[in-house]
Amino acid sequence: MVLVMLSTFSIHLQRNVLANRPLSPEAQIIRDDAIVLMAGALLPQIVAAYCQANVEENRTLDDAAERWSVRHEPIFGRLITAVEQTGGVPSGFRQEVNANVKAQIENQDDQISFCRSIPSLIESGAFDLDKRENMSDAYRRFENADKN
Repeated sequence: MVLVMLSTFSIHLQRNVLANRPLSPEAQIIRDDAIVLMAGALLPQIVAAYCQANVEENRTLDDAAERWSVRHEPIFGRLITAVEQTGGVPSGFRQEVNANVKAQIENQDDQISFCRSIPSLIESGAFDLDKRENMSDAYRRFENADKN
């Protein structure tokens, strides 16, 4: 169910937040990839915060999300830089990410079980940008462009 949430989230973001900007086609692709990846990088913290505030306190979830963020801090910094250099974060970006996560969690039949399952999924790599099927192409393009 979480993987469906992650996939739905990415598609929703691409349709609703990414807007046309006057960039070269190559720069536009990298920008769009960076924005999608940045949203994916925010996901563990947003899910943890929502579950903590609205479902139940779960220190294990907070700890897993924090470890994930620390592990992925280097790429997150590069993503932020890429987005800032190509026009900045789209208006409403964080609100769109938060609203989508909230809706996905609220649609779960058993929110407590859902939130309790997240720490093991985070630790297993299910949230890792390079391992998520729906983000693997964006991740590969971003990493390759970042090396050039």
